[in-house]
Formats: sequence, structure tokens, C-alpha cells
Amino acid sequence: LRQVLIRNLRVFERQDQPGSRPGVWALVGPTGQGKTTTLAKLAAHFALERGLKVGLVTSDTFRIAAIEQLRTYADILGIPVYTVERPEDAANAMKETVDCDLVLVDTGGRNHRDKARMAELRELLAVLHPDETHLVVSLNVNPRDAFDMLEHYLPLGVNRFIFTKLDEATSPGLLLNIRMKYDKPVGYVTHGQAVPDDIIPADQVDFSKILLGA
Repeated sequence: LRQVLIRNLRVFERQDQPGSRPGVWALVGPTGQGKTTTLAKLAAHFALERGLKVGLVTSDTFRIAAIEQLRTYADILGIPVYTVERPEDAANAMKETVDCDLVLVDTGGRNHRDKARMAELRELLAVLHPDETHLVVSLNVNPRDAFDMLEHYLPLGVNRFIFTKLDEATSPGLLLNIRMKYDKPVGYVTHGQAVPDDIIPADQVDFSKILLGA
């Protein structure tokens, strides 16, 4: 069984590292998935461990606490953060971060059943032109709700998964179900709130042990 799982999960691969030109990674997903904390972990990893010049952009203007949280992390890391409310703001932010090796975008959580909000997110992504769009999926959610959300978010150009809250998941098999239905690689898995520690590149995770509980 372990060999079958490993064979089916072999596409869990580490993300391509940013190249010589600025890379833009957008994190999308509903509220409560852990996007802001995950973005902070990625920023710390690439700025401190990889020595890259990182810029942060947030469009999560609905939650003031999220903006302040991101600014606090940015101050600690010594990297810039830009807040955008409209697509034209996003275009200006991209100009300001043109010399960055990597730009991480924290999009505001959107109710996937709210067509107007999803249209706003689609418009924002059209301006940002992200090299990679990461759908952040919490593993402690109801599987039916998760798949309903996936059907609405995947058409936005999602090409990576980030699974969060593994430490809170009582049934982590959701990640296997998602992988079997959607052939998209997973870049990272998070397992706690500590920044930057509780995040692991997917190619360093033994998913068979997680799924078998041993």
C-alpha cells in the first residue's frame, strides 16, 4: 500500500525556484485557509535562507489585522510591502517591485460562491500576470466544501497547491483525494503557525507516512 501511495503521489514536487527575471507568485483561496501566514513563511524562507530580494503585495483590504500582520513580518525581514485596492494599484505595485527576485501576493479571501468577488479576483490576477498561482487548501475542512471551492478557484489559472494546517487535520487523506482528481503539483505543506519554521517543501515530505499514520 505504501508503494502504491508513493507511486500516485510522485508528482508532489518542489516548485521551480525564481529565475533571473522577477517572479510573481499569487496565493489564492477562501478565508481561513492560512494564506497570510503561509506567505510570511515563504517570504522568510526566500529572503533569509535563499538570500533573494523579496517584495510583498497584499490585496486583503477587508481584514485590517491581516495587513498589519504582513507589515510586521515585512519590517522584521526588511522587505517592502504594498497594499492594493484596485487593479490599477496592482499595476503600480508591480512597477515598484520590478527589481525584486520574487514578488509574493497575498490575495484577500473570497467566497467562491460570490460571483462579483470572484470576478474582482480574476481581474486582479489578470493585471498581476503571476508566474505561479498557488491555491491554499486547509486540510482540516469538510471534503465536500473543499471540492466545491476547488471547482470555483481552479479556473483562475491555479497551477500549484499548498496544503495547510496538517497539524489540525484528523483525516489528511483529503490531500490524496485532491491529488487524484486534479493533476497539479504541490509545492509546500504547512504544519503549524510558527514563522518561518512550520512549512516543508513537498519533495521533502513522506506523504505515505502521513496517510498511513506511521
